[in-house]
Amino acid sequence: MPLRRAGIPSLYFGLCSESIELATGKYSLSYSILLKT
Repeated sequence: MPLRRAGIPSLYFGLCSESIELATGKYSLSYSILLKT
């Protein structure tokens, strides 16, 4: 099943990119708070 085999890495990559976006969002939020104070 090539479709299923290809779906697993794409799902994993999606989760990784989502977690990276969340991490950068938290960092940028804390950075903007530091700049405001």
